Amino acid sequence: TQTEPWVAFDPINEQYLIVYEEGESPANGPFDIYVGLYDSNLNLIGPGAGSTPIKLADGTSTTDYVFPCVSFSEEAQRYLITWNDADISSGQWHGNVWGTILDASGSILEPTFQIRQGQFVRTDSVPYLSSSYLVSYDCGTKIWGKIISTTGDIFGDEIQLSASTAAVADWGNLAVGNGLIFV
Repeated sequence: TQTEPWVAFDPINEQYLIVYEEGESPANGPFDIYVGLYDSNLNLIGPGAGSTPIKLADGTSTTDYVFPCVSFSEEAQRYLITWNDADISSGQWHGNVWGTILDASGSILEPTFQIRQGQFVRTDSVPYLSSSYLVSYDCGTKIWGKIISTTGDIFGDEIQLSASTAAVADWGNLAVGNGLIFV
């Protein structure tokens, strides 16, 4: 089962990076995270040997890697991929937030690192402040964020991105432009 695809476009090299979950069983997993690089005609060109996708995270009977997201920084020419861990077969959809950084050819520059420990579900990310990314993640009631450099350094404290402590917020979607953030 291949689910939850997320796509980022690299306009410099005119290619797409697609990240997705792959599970042995659609209901119970275990779920892994895969990434494939595609040219402008949507031909698979890597990043694995022989123009194949690569596995970024390998699920087990007690840990699933789910809800991947990817964004591309034109300035750094790097992709940030984020996801969370969970145990879908036990009905647990919340977990820690993880990330990895790839170059424009899909090679891993920064191996998997933990962005936030806790009980979170969906992530989103956008290039931000020229050499960073803004990553959002939700806990089912609030949306939080962190700023991460294009080399994987995590800056400062967590930022609450949802509008109010009283309002329930879920599944944040980010956009940036003209120095502003829209969540």
